[in-house]
Amino acid sequence: STSFPDTDFPMMRYADVLLMAAECSLHSESGISHSDGLKYFNEVRTRAGVRNLKSLNAQTILDERARELYLELWRRQDLVRFNQFTTSDYLWDWKGGVRNGQAVADYMNLYPIPTSDLMVNSENLEQNDGYTK
Repeated sequence: STSFPDTDFPMMRYADVLLMAAECSLHSESGISHSDGLKYFNEVRTRAGVRNLKSLNAQTILDERARELYLELWRRQDLVRFNQFTTSDYLWDWKGGVRNGQAVADYMNLYPIPTSDLMVNSENLEQNDGYTK
């Protein structure tokens, strides 16, 4: 439409920022101490009205992100980042096309490039490995 701008802008919830900081605290090079990460993590849980935890690990953070950010379209990226989207470390019903779930090929960590993009820029773009052209 020419009558109004259709500018998209990112929105981040404070709980998401706290959980990201908690995740960073698991990595020593982040500059966030483990105790601060646990404090940020428990701030989210306190707001939600659930008990605080005394320790923190990657799986705990991933599980909390699943609960806190439910239906906010972060789950796939979280599973890819925690190396659980394609592996058998985390299975769900019908993952990989079988009832109890199974690992899938690692190429699925990336989306395919849309055909329309490939068509308009065929000299510079190639389809991601694993997807047919």
